Amino acid sequence: SATQPRMAWLYRSCFNGCLQVCVFATNDFDGLQNGAGVIQATSAAVMEDIEWYVYLLTLGDYSPHAFVDGAAGAADRERWSFAVELTYRCLSSGLWRLTYHDLLADLGFPSIDAFCHKLSVVRPDQLSGEGQVLWLDTYMEATELCLDLVSRYLRSQSSDETTFHPGFYDEIERMFSDAGVPWSRGPVFPIG
Repeated sequence: SATQPRMAWLYRSCFNGCLQVCVFATNDFDGLQNGAGVIQATSAAVMEDIEWYVYLLTLGDYSPHAFVDGAAGAADRERWSFAVELTYRCLSSGLWRLTYHDLLADLGFPSIDAFCHKLSVVRPDQLSGEGQVLWLDTYMEATELCLDLVSRYLRSQSSDETTFHPGFYDEIERMFSDAGVPWSRGPVFPIG
């Protein structure tokens, strides 16, 4: 809801020696979708989420499903669209890469475009078979370009709050634009 405070926090716990990272981020996405339920505008809330997730991948490997989590849940069409579009733009711009170099070919995808198109038609809340492979088993990591970018714009990091210097989102959008995939262009992959 509009009265719900925006928050983002990172919770870490060890289980059998494995680091489990759960992300919870809520933002107000009201008014950001068209009739098809896809993100159309870049609000302050969306900019904050883009900054947060670009930063998050500098902390570890994540699958696209990490970007659909939020107050409304994985079936929320706005969050689904956001996850697909962010994955596409960050992979295309070189901010992120797949953790396994030949993963796309092994999954039968000739390109990032084909992979993200498939994400746009396989619901993130249907996680058996193909959905599990696409949404949960496909890991991405930050590239050196991303690590450098975040190191330049990270203002403070604590257990309570992570803040960035002004201009962080603008620099991310510039990188998206340089790769031919600006966020301002709107959705590349309509969902559903």
